[in-house]
Formats: sequence, structure tokens, C-alpha cells
Amino acid sequence: MKKIIYLLTLFMFSQAHALEEVNFAIGDWSPYTSQSNPKGKLAENIIIESFKQEGVKVNFTYNNWSDSYEQALNGQSDGTFPWYLNEDRAENFLFSDPIFIEKQVFFSLKATNFDWTGYEDLRKYKIAGTKSFTHITTLKSNGIGPIVSDEESESFNKVLNGEVDAYPTSEVVGKQTINTLFSAEDAAKFTTHMIPMTIDNMFLLVSKKVPNGAEIVQTFNLGLMKLKASGRFAEIVEQP
Repeated sequence: MKKIIYLLTLFMFSQAHALEEVNFAIGDWSPYTSQSNPKGKLAENIIIESFKQEGVKVNFTYNNWSDSYEQALNGQSDGTFPWYLNEDRAENFLFSDPIFIEKQVFFSLKATNFDWTGYEDLRKYKIAGTKSFTHITTLKSNGIGPIVSDEESESFNKVLNGEVDAYPTSEVVGKQTINTLFSAEDAAKFTTHMIPMTIDNMFLLVSKKVPNGAEIVQTFNLGLMKLKASGRFAEIVEQP
């Protein structure tokens, strides 16, 4: 009898403290996240529908990416996405199962004739970087000092204006950003290099300072697994 009462009490306690709502800090990185473009929310939709599988509501706040990262790092939001993983982030964050795989390539002007096969080749070029993005760490660890901007749009403008020679970012995001930022004439001046800088998974990050961080990550992982099993994940990814 005592065991039954104990189990009932534990069940009621877990229900009372079940995860109901999460708040994530993100930025604009269409087609994965966007405050204004309904077709630029692929990663947001994966996050929303994965948590929905577990009955959890998702809210977003949009800032520049460095601010969103700092908010998540300090536990001022429940997390942020999508981010690549590195040693520093693994020390400070819990991270989900991979959301998707993304390829980073170098964008440059066709007239620059940018070429590389390894990081030694980059020493003769001025390379742009965006604050808090993983490519900053990657470049610095390979002896390359990037010219850093607060926003990705600023990095692309530096390429167009000739202030830098190349900028590494997601191939999918970069092409969409260029077509959004610039006229058709200026967009046509850009090219990408065939050798990727990285091909890696992207994750939901939850600071270790968030008290229920492990629950948030576990809930997302379970919902993501169900989303994939149902076929809905594939539908989201394949939407035009």
C-alpha cells in the first residue's frame, strides 16, 4: 500500500513539473530561421514540431546571433539553434541530437580568383568572419585572423566592397542571403569555392546554467525521433 501511495505521489509530482513551454533565442539565418520570411523557417519548424510531439510550446526571440548566443550561454533563454559544436561549446552547453547537416563554403567575387586547398593558402587572403560563428574559432586555430563583423550581412558587404577577399558560411544560407541583400547585378558577381571548409552537424544548444536543461534536450530528442519516424521530418525538409 505504501509503495502504491509513493508511486502515485511521484507520478503527480512529475506531472506537475512536466515541461510545458520553452523560450529560444535565435536570429535570421534563412532558410533555417527568419523573423520575417515564412519560407525561411526550416529549422524553426523542426524545433516546433519536435517539441509539439511532447506537448511543449515553443517561443522565439530574435536578435543578432552574438546576442542570442550570449543570452543562451548565460541561461537568459532556454537555448539557441542551429549551431555547430566545438570544444568551447561542449564545455558550456548541453547539446541535442543533430538537427541537420550543413556545408560551409567560401564566398568570394569572381574577379578575385579566390582559390584554396588548405589553410596555408588562406594566408595570402583577407578573410571575413561573423561574431560568435564557429568559423572564427576554426580560422584562428589554423593561424588565420579573420576580419570580424557583428552581422553576416556586413561580412557579405565587405566581400562586395573589396574590403575582404572571401567569407565562409553555409552554402544554402549564403546564396539566399546574397540574393536578398543585393541587386541581381551585384549578386551575379559572387561565386563559391568547390572545396568546403566544413561539412558538419548542427544542434540545439542549452546552457548548463539552465536548471532543467537536460530535460529540455531529452524532450527535444524524443520528439525529433518521433517526427522522423512519422515521416513528417522529411516533409518539412523537402518543402520548397
